[in-house]
Amino acid sequence: MVKQRRGPVTRRHVPAGEATLVDDLVPLDVAARGPHGLSQCLGDAFLVRENPIVRRVRAAVLARGYRFSASPPYDYAGLPLGCLPAIYRTRVIPIRINVPSTRRAMRERPGFYALADLITLGLPSNAITHESVHCLAHELLTRAVRPRRAGDAARHDVLISQLAEACSNAVESLGGCFALTEQHRAFYRLNTFESDPGANREAVKILIDAVGLQDTLVILILGYLAANFLWRRADGAAIDRALSIWIDPGLLGRRVRRAAHAAFREGFSLSRVFRLRTTALYFRALGRREAVTEILDFDFVAPLARNSTLRDALRSLARIVTEDALPARLSHRKGPLRMAGRVRR
Repeated sequence: MVKQRRGPVTRRHVPAGEATLVDDLVPLDVAARGPHGLSQCLGDAFLVRENPIVRRVRAAVLARGYRFSASPPYDYAGLPLGCLPAIYRTRVIPIRINVPSTRRAMRERPGFYALADLITLGLPSNAITHESVHCLAHELLTRAVRPRRAGDAARHDVLISQLAEACSNAVESLGGCFALTEQHRAFYRLNTFESDPGANREAVKILIDAVGLQDTLVILILGYLAANFLWRRADGAAIDRALSIWIDPGLLGRRVRRAAHAAFREGFSLSRVFRLRTTALYFRALGRREAVTEILDFDFVAPLARNSTLRDALRSLARIVTEDALPARLSHRKGPLRMAGRVRR
């Protein structure tokens, strides 16, 4: 799904990077063009070259036979929230071409438009990495063992759908940690749903340094999953119980445990109203008539803790996305944390 950013441009309130002039951005994107970048999508080539998370995701979907199209064989422009099944089925990831419009604006008013101006005027954004991670997550998660009991199987399917969305959000959040310049942040915001870096961003960096990218990504996924299940609050005990699906929180020092809790709460940066509406629309598109609060009315921690094949799928996704992605300027402890042996009830 593609987020449209609307509202008047006021230079004091534009998100990070969006005040950058497009005249300064376009040459950077042109210089970064390579075999895997999409030259008609502003910032895509730059991100594939400069952002290790975007680069890993792009390589993974191309290796699995996915392709990109501005004219996919489904109505992404009209009904994007209902297109995920078609994306999975056709293996075609939708894109929106926006470079010609950007160049036209530059010709008409050289040195005038900031990226935020063009977004307000209607420049379309892209969600290529978001949809790509959906595809990777769907492939891996649907291989997990499905419970035989009808009720458990139905909840399993809901859990997979929310996990896939959590994976997309978490990967984008992790990739945002590598957007260290104004230009990088501008391109990243135009091509993802990633929000402005907040107080939790420093905690994510602490966690990366302490436990590595793979475990950090899974902790982010669990936080976004809790948000997708419409948790209203995430206190320390609830977070520790969710984290125990993956790690033993007792193994973490005080500073790292605090960082893990803050990283988990990154998922709650998404508006609850936005989550409620988009999730409801997604399930309606799948033919579910129940209220979304009824569909999500179960504890996701216990079934995820019981199903080792789902955890294996998360491990595979985290490895695909993060392997060899950490630049030399960031350090991380070698070796994963010990898996927790049980989940606190």
